[in-house]
Amino acid sequence: MTFLKVFIKRFFILALFFSSGAFAEDYYYWSLRSTSQGTSFSITRAATPSEICSSVSNTDVRQYVRTELNGSSGNCIVKSTKNENQFIGGNVSRYGTTCPPNTEYNSETGECVPEPEQCEAGMPTTRKVYSVNGGPVNAPGTICEASCLYDYQDRMGIGLGLPDKPGVVAFSANYESNGSSCDSDTPPPEEPDAPPPDPELGDPGFCPPGYALGADGSTCYKLPDDGGGTGPGDGGGTGPGDGGGTGPGDGGGTGPGDGGGTGPGD
Repeated sequence: MTFLKVFIKRFFILALFFSSGAFAEDYYYWSLRSTSQGTSFSITRAATPSEICSSVSNTDVRQYVRTELNGSSGNCIVKSTKNENQFIGGNVSRYGTTCPPNTEYNSETGECVPEPEQCEAGMPTTRKVYSVNGGPVNAPGTICEASCLYDYQDRMGIGLGLPDKPGVVAFSANYESNGSSCDSDTPPPEEPDAPPPDPELGDPGFCPPGYALGADGSTCYKLPDDGGGTGPGDGGGTGPGDGGGTGPGDGGGTGPGDGGGTGPGD
């Protein structure tokens, strides 16, 4: 008698809840058919099989243990409160065609659960990047990976030099998702070519621009600026004056000659 009272009470509570339109017609729901004293009868429906199994299985004589699912159907496993023996207390079946919006089906529990965030902010990822001759790494500022955007944070640890490419060092770069989505993945950076070797003594490129290799073959001398130089001025020089000199004047006497310089008078 106690079992019947508990069952009727829970039945009307569930019926009242679901009569409010909590489920759309095409959304998944579970219905249970319980057996009691050899009589099979339909109960009601719920969002998950465990929810409906536990709602009708816990009584004075039996307790709900678990729900065993097999695709779109399953069994309510209960145990006796007297001897702990377990047995099937009812069967559940799934109806409907899909989960509500923004949810996805969990086949293990038989329920529709919220979809995970497409791009959760703060999630880490790494990418191999390269540096040449100790320069900055060729890490893009932002990359797209698995339809999520990641921002460059830093490079970690000490780089690993490439044996076949002297001067090229590989690093692992840290990225962090910013919560935004993207369309296509960013390809990884290409492995750069090895830098040219430093010029050896005597090579044409040994001296930097603006310098020339001296006669000793080991010293670079700065080239003179274009248009510069040292030379004589235009028209400069020293010469004798016109008709200058010292001599006797006409009619006797001494007087200066015309012009500068030293020489005989007219």
